[in-house]
Amino acid sequence: MLDSAAKVVTILAGIGLWVAYRQYKHSVNLARTNERRAAVELAARECARYGSELMKQVAELLQEIDKSGCEYVQHCKVIKDGSQVRLDTSAVTEVDKQKVKAHGAKITCVLNSLEGFAIPFTSGVADDQVGFVECGRSFVNSFEDNFSLYYTFNLQHYFKSSQALYWRWRNQIDREELERQHSQAGKDFFVLTEKLVRGKSNSRFQLALASWLRKKAEQLSKPHA
Repeated sequence: MLDSAAKVVTILAGIGLWVAYRQYKHSVNLARTNERRAAVELAARECARYGSELMKQVAELLQEIDKSGCEYVQHCKVIKDGSQVRLDTSAVTEVDKQKVKAHGAKITCVLNSLEGFAIPFTSGVADDQVGFVECGRSFVNSFEDNFSLYYTFNLQHYFKSSQALYWRWRNQIDREELERQHSQAGKDFFVLTEKLVRGKSNSRFQLALASWLRKKAEQLSKPHA
């Protein structure tokens, strides 16, 4: 009788452990789902703020600088050199430097706002893919277009999240462009080969091969998911 009772207890204990494990897995999956949802929602809010507020702030700042007669931005030339972004300030005058200082407080405010946008993405709190799809190219272009304003600060100590996000998204853009070029080159190859194979021949083999080449070209024309 005791052996039977012990077996029942063991079975019940095993069932209890299994139920507890399933509840634990459910809790983990639920937490991950909620975390993912929160990251996507935060990214969506930040992207909306970027488009409706931050870009407006940047435009107003540049207009303000231009109306003041300051030519600092126009005299700066951004140079993209592989994995570096440099600023050619050889045309910048002392007058330019003095005039741009008058806008220092507004420049700081706007760049801090852009830094606030970058922080959730670089820290992993906001969904990076959503951010890139919605704002990636715009953010990269804006960073490069306004690099002269960032350059008024010591970038070894300031706006590190903006810099990190710029390089992450710029590298992703470069990879996508390289993939697009490779895909186009492959498509062109198959199209040309199909024309050469098809020629004026009506042989079954050549027609089948030409059809296969055409399908391969069409596949390369489709955007990657």
